[in-house]
This record gives sequence, C-alpha cells and structure tokens, in this order.
Amino acid sequence: MKHDLQIEILKKILHNEATGEKQLAPAMTQIPVAAYFSDEQRLLERDQIFKTAPLVFGMSHELAEAGTYKTNDRYGVPLLLTRAADGVARTFLNVCRHRGARVANDDGGQVRKVLSCPYHGWSYDLSGELVHIPGAESFPGLDPSCNGLVELPTEERHGLVWGCLTPGAPLDIAAYIGSFDEDLAGFGLEEAHFLCQEVTAQQFNWKIGVDTFLESYHFGVLHRNSIGPLFQHDTCIVDVDGPHIREIFPRKSTAMLEQMPLEQWDLPDHSAMVYVLYPNTAWVMQRDHIELWRIYPDPHESGRCVLTMDFMTPEPVIDEKARVHFQKNVDILMKTVLEEDFPAGVGIQAGLRCGAQTHVTFGRNEPALAHFERTIASQTWDRDSAVAEAAE
Repeated sequence: MKHDLQIEILKKILHNEATGEKQLAPAMTQIPVAAYFSDEQRLLERDQIFKTAPLVFGMSHELAEAGTYKTNDRYGVPLLLTRAADGVARTFLNVCRHRGARVANDDGGQVRKVLSCPYHGWSYDLSGELVHIPGAESFPGLDPSCNGLVELPTEERHGLVWGCLTPGAPLDIAAYIGSFDEDLAGFGLEEAHFLCQEVTAQQFNWKIGVDTFLESYHFGVLHRNSIGPLFQHDTCIVDVDGPHIREIFPRKSTAMLEQMPLEQWDLPDHSAMVYVLYPNTAWVMQRDHIELWRIYPDPHESGRCVLTMDFMTPEPVIDEKARVHFQKNVDILMKTVLEEDFPAGVGIQAGLRCGAQTHVTFGRNEPALAHFERTIASQTWDRDSAVAEAAE
C-alpha cells in the first residue's frame, strides 16, 4: 500500500478518535436466517458463486519448483495443482480420463515428471498431457492429445494460485481484485516465507467464518481478555471495490502518532488490515506477519466448514529467538479463534436453526459485514431484486 494512502487512513482514524465519529452503513441490514442453513441456499452458493467466481486454489510456495504438485478437494471438486517444467502453475481436475480414478492421492512432497493413475496406470505429465496408456492397442482410435487432464483456468498472482471451477472461463485476477491489487502487490507475499498451516473443521456455515473478520463490535466483549485491550473497540475504516473489502482495525497505539513525523507513520504497525477477497479468502496484514485464511463451505452440509490459516513471515525463521517469537504469535492467534471466535460461531449456527427469529440483523456499525452478506444475497436468494435494481 502506498504511504500516502496509509497516512490518509491513519488521519481518518485519528479524526474519529478525536471526534467520536464512526464509519457507519446507511442503514441496518437484515438477512433471513435460512441463508445460513438451508440446502437451497447451499446449492445456490455452489452454482452462482463458487462455480463461477475466481477462487484461491493454493499458494505459490506449495508449488516451490518445477515438478511439484498439490491436491485440493476442499471446494467439493478434486483439484490437482502442478508446476511443470516450464515453471507455469496449472490446475486440473484430478480425474483420470480412462475410468475417472484420481491421478494423485497425496499432496506431493517430491518432484515428479509424470503422475500415474493407480488403477490402470494411465500416465500424465505435469502439463496435463496423456503420455502413456498401458496396453494402448486395446484402445484403437483413441487420440492421447484429446484425452489429457481437464484443465481449469489458473493464474498466479501475489503469491497465490487463483483459478475458476468452470473450464474455459475467462480469468483476469488484477481486474477482479480492482483497486486492491496495488495494495496486495506492495505487501510482498511472493517473497514471504511460509511458517506453518493450521486447519480446523467447524460446525458453522462458511459465511459465519468470514463474518468473524468483518467487524470489531465484538472485540471489547468476546475478546476482552485476549486481543481486545490492543484494539479500539467497535471502530473500523472500510473501503470496498466490487465484492471485495478492505477493513482497517486500529490499534490503541495510534495515540502515539501525533508525536511522530508523518514519514514514520506506518499503517500495518498501528492496525490489523483485513482484505476479504470474495468470496472466501481473508488476507490479514499484521505488524510482522501475514495470515491467509481460506474458509471452505462443506459441499454437503450447510452448517459445516473447514478453515485453513497459512502463516507467513517477511524473513526466513532461522534462529531460535525468531522461532519462539512467531510460534507465540501463532499460538495466541489460534487460541483466540479456537476458544473465542469459533465457539461463538457454533453457538450462532445452533441459534439460527432453532426458530427463535426469522432474520439476522447487522447494525450500522457493521458496514463491512453488511456489504459481504448483501453481496452474497444479490447472487443467490435476493438475486431477482438485485437484477431489478440494476435495470433501474
């Protein structure tokens, strides 16, 4: 993020501190509770969002060199990510063209030139080409060039491997991210170093997982004994670009800024910066590390999801002091979400299903959350209204 923009945002934060002003949505927002648990909604989201939107399939570090590969089944579709000899990251359906068996059944870990189906041995190179059919004489007329792995649109950008679950769909990630593309380029995820990944399955709808990142109204209550004392309660700076959201949560350390020259003002040092990259990825920029959260809907049950968190550091963690420091950060982070945020989400999921209310209400002090949920609604249960508004 450009320093001029950092200063502009920090000045807004200081103004709000001095005046008591808050950034507010135009009105309250209400969403039917069924949006979090109905099978109809789950299928609408699958077809109208996850099958069509650009998604983060993986991270560049997972394909560290030519000949590496990675599987990902969490979108309900068997994906195979590869980096072939030409250095290009590609994504295929992890499906042998013979009888539909998986071509890869692990997450890589070794360099390969060829992947072979464990059922009958049909083999593919990492560019997806069918290179060997055992007993090829039994398949007269079968053209190997027309029977490679089914490729999905894929683009590598900002240290992430993006793709679309629809073969042949156009993909332009810079255009998709819009004005936030420049911000993300400045954070250097491509050069960051992977420390660890945490994976957790939870009993709540995937949108509740995303909601966790989109308001600080709960900081002073749910997190009052953990991270709450570090941040300003119930205040944020929100900007949106299409479906994507940038939300800045100010730390209480912003009070020090007025004694510092402008050239020393640093937004990541005095805030947690959250980019929700629609639909299900949260990029969190902290003082000394980056967290990448992916929230995957369960393909069969609307009340479940899987969350992954990749923890990245700007420099390699090579000494014990640095290792202890960053592991402490990971432990505090996971303790907070596993003991505070996620149990609250499980309770919310149960509460929404019990019939106590027909709608969930978001206050004007939750503008990012309202934007996210209204975007989901405009593509699923409230699509007709959105189309009508666009026509007007």
